[in-house]
Amino acid sequence: MKNVYTAAVDGFKLTLRRLDLLIIVFIFDGMSYAFSYLSSAIDKNIFVGFLSLCLTLISLSYSISIPYFLSKQKSSYTELKSVVLKNAKRLIKPMLIIMAVFGVGALASVSMLSANEMSGNEIITLWTNIFSNMNSVFHPSAVILRIFAAMFTFTSIYFSIKNMSFFASMQYSFSFSYRHMAIVVTLFTYLTLVTALNSIWGKWVPLQIVASIVQIGVGYYITTLTYSYFIASSKH
Repeated sequence: MKNVYTAAVDGFKLTLRRLDLLIIVFIFDGMSYAFSYLSSAIDKNIFVGFLSLCLTLISLSYSISIPYFLSKQKSSYTELKSVVLKNAKRLIKPMLIIMAVFGVGALASVSMLSANEMSGNEIITLWTNIFSNMNSVFHPSAVILRIFAAMFTFTSIYFSIKNMSFFASMQYSFSFSYRHMAIVVTLFTYLTLVTALNSIWGKWVPLQIVASIVQIGVGYYITTLTYSYFIASSKH
């Protein structure tokens, strides 16, 4: 636990030192909200949908590239753009594979449920309940999801710094986390606290904005914490 405490302190210092990276996260998040609003305001606009998809890919690429930028004292705009675009290209294939797997799984489940004489509305209600439970603090599916999220937190480090493929990065992240369960428990606790906070903010828009800011900040801190822990562990 001493290593976790040291990483928590070092991660906090790193967060304050590299606030420039956090600001870019806020920019991407703001752009995502803007495109979501445009998508709802302009019904079935292919161009807006395509731009939204590209933004999602670039935002994901930036998020998974943050450990690489943390390993640098300073990142120029040229380097940032080059790394993000390169990793975005590397993410396209694994993302398509993951979408295909989920798509096949969803179709298979719908076929099985239809075979059990469930109506379309009942199937939609079932899936809605499943996804809504993902934001629960104590629901088993939500707990399992947070455990998996903690186990795969180091994926971005292997992907961006070690330059491994996405699925190989997930495998190495799981292996590293399995050998360092103390950091997994810490990450799981952080994720649970964020989930609990989100559940009590309510539907008042100002509080939702505050909740979004807190969630982004905590997410960035988790990245700096895991990076600090990984670097410290690699030295031993």
